[in-house]
Amino acid sequence: MEHVTSISLIIEEAAGIDRKKEPITVGIPFPEGLLLEGHTLLLTDPESGIRPLQHETLALWPDGSLKWVLLDFQVSVNANTSKELTLVTSDSQGTRSSSSGIVLDEEGDTIGVNTGHAIFRMAKSVFRPFESIHIDGVEALDLDRSGVILTDPSGCEHQAVVDKMFVETKGKLRSTLKVEGHFRSTPVSGQLLFQARLSFYAGSTTVRLDFTLHNPQAAVHPGGLWDLGDPGSILFKDLSIVTSLKSGDEAKTECFMLEEPTDCADGFTFLPWRGDMSGRIDSDLIVYQDSSGGENWRSHNHVNRHNDVRSAFRGFRVLSGGKAIGEGLRANPVLTISNGSSVIAGTVQHFWQNFPKAIESQSGSLVTRLFPGHYSDVFELQGGEQKTHRVFLAFGRNDTESLSLHWVQSPLIARATPEWYEQSGAFPHLVHEDQDPNAEVAGWIRSAIHGESTFFHRREIIDEYGWRNFGELYADHEAVGHEGPEPLVSHYNNQYDCIRGALFQFAQSGDKRWFVLANQLCWHVKDIDLYHTDEDRPEFNRGLFWHTEHY
Repeated sequence: MEHVTSISLIIEEAAGIDRKKEPITVGIPFPEGLLLEGHTLLLTDPESGIRPLQHETLALWPDGSLKWVLLDFQVSVNANTSKELTLVTSDSQGTRSSSSGIVLDEEGDTIGVNTGHAIFRMAKSVFRPFESIHIDGVEALDLDRSGVILTDPSGCEHQAVVDKMFVETKGKLRSTLKVEGHFRSTPVSGQLLFQARLSFYAGSTTVRLDFTLHNPQAAVHPGGLWDLGDPGSILFKDLSIVTSLKSGDEAKTECFMLEEPTDCADGFTFLPWRGDMSGRIDSDLIVYQDSSGGENWRSHNHVNRHNDVRSAFRGFRVLSGGKAIGEGLRANPVLTISNGSSVIAGTVQHFWQNFPKAIESQSGSLVTRLFPGHYSDVFELQGGEQKTHRVFLAFGRNDTESLSLHWVQSPLIARATPEWYEQSGAFPHLVHEDQDPNAEVAGWIRSAIHGESTFFHRREIIDEYGWRNFGELYADHEAVGHEGPEPLVSHYNNQYDCIRGALFQFAQSGDKRWFVLANQLCWHVKDIDLYHTDEDRPEFNRGLFWHTEHY
């Protein structure tokens, strides 16, 4: 007899944005012995019935059954509402799949991706990141004016050269290309490497680009000190992604700004920007975030190798035609450029949190400055350190509304119920929050995301932001008895496995604020706290930065 199991997937929209076919990728656990490779896995929507679903096995139980499965699907949900989907498993053979969706092809020195609404080609030689983009059969990209450019302290520019390109995930709903490479002729001590993951979605012209800059050298760490200014560091002035439209009419620029209030405690509430700009701008436009915009924007947390804080002003500024037309504290801009025949829109996830950051239009080109040369200092990437930014780019013909990227700063989070996470056995000792026998301790733990002294609030004390620090959790217990003029800088993630703890609380309670903490910290740890080198002592290589002689 066929055995069927139903799992609820809950999606809550809390940012006040209507979502239309937003892509979701989420891992779901299953109890040992329930699901085997080849068993049926379906996703149903109460409004539209069976939905297209892509799935990939991540981990197995000792008996060979599936423990963790990565799901990809798309969902539409209205602003400030919730939706419950149902994931159905069956021990019958043959998973339902759709024959339509993303199509990949390899042609000469390029890999092509057809999403059904756009055809992208990527070259295996130079990473620009695109070699061509066809929308409705029309080429949208000006290749000669596009590229990924690293600028060294002397002002020399260096191209991103591809060493390896391959399909990492091949699916009908999401396909991801991984690119590994280096920057050509870098006349500095050592060579910076890069990794890029380009994710494409069925029926969409939106591309997610996760770009990682990496210094593979070892740190010298003289005397056991791992300070900025180490001889193993590499300095540079700017890193930008330039994506240009084919020539058409005079380019017009639109900017939609989400300005986050400085007292935001959960990472989800945004305010419209009230600058002087309205409508379309005919000239070039720059949105530049110089510091966090918080009260403690000059925190000692942001010192450079000379023990100086080089942020020049609080917050962000908007310039057009060489003149300042607006300013504010915390920007999350979406820039759209149109030239009468094609449109491009772009944004950087967690723009202001990863300051300094800039996005600008230049004569029909969208320039995304991950490390902007506007900053009054060079950037230092320590030996074994890397940094990843998530960029979204969308392309179209003339319909700018269809290229909305407002959801990027608060993507939907899908989750199962606490009861299912407990039943799966994937989290040892997990019980539903309401049944936790340690009620007093559980109350203390909840204060990390509830009340007026949450981890979100505590970020402001030492300004736990900036490209190197965002995601860290302030360890204020270290400050007990501290009497110095500046708050003591210390981080819990250098002492405890806060990622696992926050994910455990998310599974136990279903409160997405735990997931936000864990996710943002995970980005920090995998880039900054891990020592990405093979050139140091074996006990240090690929370990954690803070597992040094100090410990």
